[in-house]
Amino acid sequence: MIKNNFFVAFLVGASLIMGLPAHSAEVYSKENPFRPSAEKLENLKEIIPNYPESPPMGEYTSLFEEKFVISNYPPGMFKYFVHAPKDYNPEKSYSAVLLLHNGERQMYGAASYFKQDINKKDDVILIVPIAPPGYDWNSAAPLALEALQDVAKNYKLDPRRLYVSGYAMGGIGVYSMLAKYKGIFAAGMSFCGTYDPNVVSDIDKSAAILIFHGQQDQTFPIAITRDIQNKLKASGHNVYYIEQSDGGHMDCIKTYDKRAFWKWLFKQKK
Repeated sequence: MIKNNFFVAFLVGASLIMGLPAHSAEVYSKENPFRPSAEKLENLKEIIPNYPESPPMGEYTSLFEEKFVISNYPPGMFKYFVHAPKDYNPEKSYSAVLLLHNGERQMYGAASYFKQDINKKDDVILIVPIAPPGYDWNSAAPLALEALQDVAKNYKLDPRRLYVSGYAMGGIGVYSMLAKYKGIFAAGMSFCGTYDPNVVSDIDKSAAILIFHGQQDQTFPIAITRDIQNKLKASGHNVYYIEQSDGGHMDCIKTYDKRAFWKWLFKQKK
């Protein structure tokens, strides 16, 4: 496959600005493009107990290719899954959605993508990074970026149509990614997530943000999310905010089954 060198260079520059290792977008696949050796897998298990996890997309996991990168944060192997159209054309630019899983390291949104006619698009690449045990998407944000960078080496991504979405712990990650890595994503969708309202002004103003939260959420209180969206609006961010009156914390999973959210996401461009 043809490398998108311009986009890789762009992301390398972004990673340098954010203080990530200079090699984070260049050398991983040279050493290990798809799967580590048995010896390295054993080493990974020593570094990160109970890894790898159960299939993160349920029965749909088989539609994804399992890949690994070598990271210094944390040291060792780091896994992600990627799904690209079967008829991938290296002459065409593709949008990409970085999907951040919940605390159980499951990403039901990736499964929902395949259940709906609206999402059977031929120009979308799905990326599901797996955070190591003990890490949330605040601390593991560099790993999510590394997954995107690794995909950019093997697929031609459209820098105007890069997206990030997640629920629960992944919803936290959406805020974190948009705050840490400005200028990369066209939009983010945070479902039943939370963040520090006092630092939301750090979030990228060039990215549209859709926030969904249930009023009955006992894990991440709705009051905090209301504060977040109010402060985002006051800071001049482009925010779409939706509350579900009878929704609890786990209702955010069902949000991915609603076609309107995917439609909104794919309409956003840089």
